Amino acid sequence: MVNIAAHHSMDGWLINIENEIQYDQIDNLVIFVRLLTEKMHRMIPGSQVIWYDSVTVNGDLTWQNELNDLNSIFFDECDAIFLNYTWTNEKLVNSAINSGTRLHDVFVGIDVFGRGMIGGGGYNTKEALALARKAQLSIALFAPGWVYEVNGSREFDANEERFWYYLRPYLPMHVSCSLPLSSTFCQGWGKRTYMHGQAVSNDPWSNLSMQQPQPTLTHSEMGYNPHQQYKWLHLEDGFLGGGSMRFVGRLPNSGSPLTYRLFDTAINMSSSVYVSYSLKQMHMDAGANLFIYLVLNKDEGEKEKRILLPVEHTVTTIYAGGDNDTTLQCLDDLDIPPALQLPVSKGREYNQWQCRVFRIDMDILDGSILDEVGLMAYTDNEEPLMLNVLLGNVQIISAEDVTLCPSSVMNITCDQVTIDNLSTRSDLLPSEESGAKSLSMRLRWLQPEIMADVTSYHIWYSLNGADREWLGSTYSNKSYITNLDVHGEHGCITFTVQPQYKSGIIQDINKAGTYSFKY
Repeated sequence: MVNIAAHHSMDGWLINIENEIQYDQIDNLVIFVRLLTEKMHRMIPGSQVIWYDSVTVNGDLTWQNELNDLNSIFFDECDAIFLNYTWTNEKLVNSAINSGTRLHDVFVGIDVFGRGMIGGGGYNTKEALALARKAQLSIALFAPGWVYEVNGSREFDANEERFWYYLRPYLPMHVSCSLPLSSTFCQGWGKRTYMHGQAVSNDPWSNLSMQQPQPTLTHSEMGYNPHQQYKWLHLEDGFLGGGSMRFVGRLPNSGSPLTYRLFDTAINMSSSVYVSYSLKQMHMDAGANLFIYLVLNKDEGEKEKRILLPVEHTVTTIYAGGDNDTTLQCLDDLDIPPALQLPVSKGREYNQWQCRVFRIDMDILDGSILDEVGLMAYTDNEEPLMLNVLLGNVQIISAEDVTLCPSSVMNITCDQVTIDNLSTRSDLLPSEESGAKSLSMRLRWLQPEIMADVTSYHIWYSLNGADREWLGSTYSNKSYITNLDVHGEHGCITFTVQPQYKSGIIQDINKAGTYSFKY
């Protein structure tokens, strides 16, 4: 089990035994839990083994719905316990007392379907969360898929927002604490696949390993919303991945800014950084100014500083309400570091996506803490204006990391080759007399030596010297290619493996590793 967890990069194990155990085997079960926990910690630092509240110390399958003498023997040997769902407030108090100094290691089971639950689940799940939080215990939220399973696909996004909005007061917020900070807002699925503003595939897809960091759960658009201010995932267009983040709103005519928080952070800005983003204006009335903004704080009691990074190259009117606001201008093409240059940087527009790169030096950052990243719009017009824009990606990268040019993957090989159901060895070419028209194989490669924090690889192919076409993306160092039309009996296919890094940097495709296969 430890080797399985290590191989698949798992966070740990939940031990749920839903059957009775012979009493004379209980000691062995306790030893098993202890050894599994010890060996998991040794091989995977930070991993957890969690015991589910089911079998008792007597071997009976009787759910306790609390931490007590009948299940504490297992709790003592592992990292945490997951309580069954039909608890009462009294049982929560007992669990808190019995946990001693391990309050947060007791996870209160909460079933969103509400089966036997206080509050009845659904949108009223908040009642159960409130009680668990009052007892200072952790939460194990079961089946949040209730939102889709019960309400269906119609207005799913709105229903999902509503569900989590009700729970927001009881959920801890985990913020980004280090650079790089990068996101395309992709949720690991989409109707199409986009690369630099172009749809390279029109096929729907789902791969949750390709998910990107999502905006901080703020829900400022819920409830009273005088500016009709909303943001949501937009799947009909994107810059990278499966979509983009769409922002709509009504700009007030008072000169006050309209802000959309993207990320809450707690990042020590100890070095100069580069900030880049891509934005497309779906509709924006003349007179509106758009910025990506960064909020900096240094010392307690000192007024926060805000850095404004405008979309327009020349901003004649600066938002007058911020005494500590600093507005920067984007870099010219020649000043953009090679690692941040897009395939064609002139004009900085890719299918109407506007791409901007900024450098913020230490004389501005001054060792501050980056607290917030967001989108801001404002106007000085007397009449209110409407805003409707897409944000394709945001990157904040230390200047040191930007100087490291991405390196290519190494030792690309292929095996498991099949042409029209004719299997061949990995070191041999298929028979030229096969007349095959379809190719399947597995590509494998080694991760680049420099900048090893690769998050995904983009696979391209070129048939007989034609233009490259996108095949797919993977987080693994291998890719299975199936039923690729090779248009004839003889030819050469060149595959290109293009790494993308945690910083959001994508290697120049003309410098990426290649592998040629003759058939």
